Amino acid sequence: MASIIFGSAVGAAIRYALFQTWPAPAHVLAATLISGIFGFSLAGFVLASGASPEIRAFVAGVCGAITTVSVYIAVGMSQPPWIAIAMITLTPVSIVAGVVIGAMLNVSLKSRRGTQVSKLR
Repeated sequence: MASIIFGSAVGAAIRYALFQTWPAPAHVLAATLISGIFGFSLAGFVLASGASPEIRAFVAGVCGAITTVSVYIAVGMSQPPWIAIAMITLTPVSIVAGVVIGAMLNVSLKSRRGTQVSKLR
């Protein structure tokens, strides 16, 4: 439980900094997509790694707070129409892309390490 709470605090601070850096309506879309891709890439990477439950809980807290998926529609609806449409359609795409990117990166790194180890034998 402490891992999730600490991870959530870290993720919330990252998201706050991101939205303070880019507060304009057009930037909200970019910040939301970047946080979705980053957050879910991290989640995909850790899930594919077989990390300990404490690490997975921490990362789940970070990713949940960074992405705040439950809020993206409310934020999107408060934006100009073209940004709202883009947020509602592109946010789920960025989330799925993030998980795939993270998992593929982990698998790629594992296979490279395996190749290096077999070359040493």
